[in-house]
Order: sequence, then C-alpha cells, then structure tokens
Amino acid sequence: YVDRAIYKLYPNLYIILIGESATTKKSTAINIGTDILINSIADHVNIAADTETKASMVRDLCKRYEKTGISDVHIAAGEFVNFVGDIKSDTMFTKYISELWDCKARQKNGTIIRGHEVSNNIFCNMIAGSTEDWFKVGMAGEDIGGGFYSRLIPVPRDPSGRHNAHPEFAMTKSMWEAKENCIHDLRIIQGITGTFTWTNRARTMYEAWYEDEEYAVHKKPKQLRGYYGRKRDMVIKLSMILSSNFGSDMKIKETDLEYAWSVMGENEQYLGKMIKYLNTTPEGARMEKVLEYIQSKSPVKRRKLIADLSNAGVTAKFLDEELIPTHGQTGSGIIRMTQGSGVTYEYVKTRE
Repeated sequence: YVDRAIYKLYPNLYIILIGESATTKKSTAINIGTDILINSIADHVNIAADTETKASMVRDLCKRYEKTGISDVHIAAGEFVNFVGDIKSDTMFTKYISELWDCKARQKNGTIIRGHEVSNNIFCNMIAGSTEDWFKVGMAGEDIGGGFYSRLIPVPRDPSGRHNAHPEFAMTKSMWEAKENCIHDLRIIQGITGTFTWTNRARTMYEAWYEDEEYAVHKKPKQLRGYYGRKRDMVIKLSMILSSNFGSDMKIKETDLEYAWSVMGENEQYLGKMIKYLNTTPEGARMEKVLEYIQSKSPVKRRKLIADLSNAGVTAKFLDEELIPTHGQTGSGIIRMTQGSGVTYEYVKTRE
C-alpha cells in the first residue's frame, strides 16, 4: 500500500469489460485471468460465488477474517448482472461493494439474527463483464457518474472480428511460456507486503500531473467526472501493480507512472463513445449500431444485417421505419440502399 497519511491506498481495482454478448469474449478473457490466478496462489485467494447478496458476502468476509485475519475477496463475474441481480430496484449490494473498494481497516455490520459481524482488513478486487445495454438500463441513476460507478475502470470494446474454430491448436510456445511466467510472477508478487515509497523523480512527476488533472476533471462529461476524480488514486494503484511486476523493491518509479498513464490513456479514448451511447434513446442507440455495422461490413445484405443484430432489437420493421431508404448519414459518408437479389446496404464515403 501507499500511505497517504489520512488513508492507506491499496492496489485493488474494479474493472468492468463492456461489449456485446458472445462476440467480444468478455467471459473468456475473465476466465483465462481467473484460472491463472487460481493456479498461481489458490491457497491465498478467495474467489466470490457466482451470485451474491450483501448478506452472503458479509458472512463470507467475516469467516475469511476469522480464518486469516484479512477480509479479502476477488470478484470474477462474466456477467455482472448475474452476480448482483437487479440493482436498479435494490442498490444496497452495489453500495456495499463501493465501501469495500476503500479497503477499510475496520468494518462491522449489524444483523438482526447474528448481531454484529466483524470483517476487518478489507481487500476487494473485481473484474466483471457487462453489455452496453445493461449498463444503460441496469445501473441505478444515482450510480452513473458517482458512487459505485466512479470506482469502476470501464473497458468498452467493439468485436475484434477475430475468429478461431480451434483455439486449442492456435496456442504457440510463446503463449504457453507467457502463461507460465504469469503464474511464476504472481507467486512472487503474493509475498510482497508493506509500504510502497516514491523515487524523487516519480514524486515530482506525479505532483505536476495531479495539479493538471485537478483542473481537467471539471471539463469532463458529467458521467465521467467521478471516474476522473478517482483516477488520481487509480494511477497510484496501477503503478504499485506495475512496480511489483518489474521487481520487489516496493518503489514507485517514473517508468511505472508513465506506463500507468499510457494504459489508462489508451483505454480512455473509448469512453466517449460509451457515454454517447448512455445518452441516446433506445431507438437512437439501435440505429447507431446499424450504421456502424453497415460501415464496417459494407456492402451487406439486409437479411444478414437483421440476423447479426437481432440481439440488439433490429428487425425488418425497424429498418423500414427508421433507416432512410435511400441514404442514412453516418460520420463522413452515407448509407445507400440497392435492390437486386434482396436489399443491399452500402456505405459510401463522401468526405475525408
């Protein structure tokens, strides 16, 4: 941890992968990482159940504290909605998970039946998956831009287009070696305990960036101000992780900060599109998916478009009513419809 005088900052993160179901392989990525974690330090990691409630997690952390003296839990949920249930009507669980992010040294929960349950020395990590649609309608309004949402690092991505019928044959020697290296390194990292310190250069760099970031937060979209407000802590968390990955001297160096800024900056280029989607009507969001699909697949048959986007609510009726038959404006071009052996949509670029 880094001692911030008024609180201790631990290297736990709440990461949520956001993308279409099935095509973006969110659960696959989460399962690969979780398997590596279990294979590395199975005796030292507490994986949360596939579905939880506040009461069940409180009990789990209480038992964990009684056994190890640490109330640690790692949430790995391929679909976050399945893990937490309907948070729009019941926000108690997400509010509780929000509190766990702070890694409090002391925590006591009162229950009618069991009295007070103590779960001190909290440490909670999370990696989960979600669709954009669930993020839009499933999140309670009070969470967007603050509270639970501000503690997340959202990672929105579109389908990559990569397909492999036999991934078991695609694994190269270097891939297997990388996996083994991860397992080896995690076993070493697990033993790193104590206080991280700064090199003088890193401390000076962070101070300058901190002041610039303080000014920039107020210029960000409302829904992202919570994220950017906590980004200053997230950079330190990620820097601790990176430092541990490269050595065990427990020093945050300028290279750790630069790498953390680079990683977060690369991801942030996708956040604007996600916020734009959150602000659209359901019909507008559906049409945006249609236009993006046609632009990327052009030319495309109408029947294939409907089949591929049926899970987004795209139907023949929707296309007839919402997509302008002769052209639909999208970015730097138009969508043109032609008749032949079935309707075909084509993206035509009109300007750079």
